[in-house]
Amino acid sequence: MTSYYELGAANDRIAELRPLLTALREDRDAIAAAQARLRRLASADEPDRAELEREREAVTVIVRRMEQAVRQIDGWGLTLRDIGTGLVDFPALASGRPIWLCWKLGEEDIAYWHELDAGIAGRKPLIELESHGRILGARTDGPWRACSAAPASIYAWRVVTRPPVQRHPAPACPADDPKHIQVEPPCPSFVT
Repeated sequence: MTSYYELGAANDRIAELRPLLTALREDRDAIAAAQARLRRLASADEPDRAELEREREAVTVIVRRMEQAVRQIDGWGLTLRDIGTGLVDFPALASGRPIWLCWKLGEEDIAYWHELDAGIAGRKPLIELESHGRILGARTDGPWRACSAAPASIYAWRVVTRPPVQRHPAPACPADDPKHIQVEPPCPSFVT
């Protein structure tokens, strides 16, 4: 069974993910440099067998460390798309529909999403989902839903529904029907 991330939990995971991806990228570069040294050593007229073996052992240690990092990322339920850019997808739901929350090294928080089959070329700003009243992973406190994915200038959206919202995760929830939703802009005086 697939586990889905709420936006807040995904953004919390980034604190652990960022150093892991940085180390993966550094290890990938270290392996490329070690492979070049191995080629140079092996092509010598009289290769130094002991140095070749030390270099191979060093590569093995780095590869094992990388495998452990990738297993950790996989264990968190994430999909590593590219080590070079640190591109990772988090499985999530938007109005009951599976999507990917998309993040890469250099970005502060998750600010993009894409359909399951779209890839990075199909990345869209999270604000597009929010503008339709579909606030990912929002915690509710009265009529206000916190929105940590929005730009810093947007603190919360007030979702007003007609008729009253039934609080359940089913995709057929009346709150997900655009005919019954009116999204009001944030009101900082009500944000705690």
